[in-house]
Amino acid sequence: MAYSLFCSDVPTPSGKMPDHPRVVPANMDSMGNAINTACELINGGAIVWKIKGSDGFMMERIDIETECRRREAEIPPKP
Repeated sequence: MAYSLFCSDVPTPSGKMPDHPRVVPANMDSMGNAINTACELINGGAIVWKIKGSDGFMMERIDIETECRRREAEIPPKP
């Protein structure tokens, strides 16, 4: 299955996904890789707008950010 991750490094005033020239799509081979990459990008300051799968899967920004926060909370703190 192929997954496309849509992200940008520039916030928009309206909070809506910007026009496509400003959005950088990245292709991933699995949903897990797409979500892991999304979390890394978010931690680096990027905005991940959506993840779209070739099977019809769609994950919007708020759901991606929620999943990344959940995953981060599950990681035990380093000593």
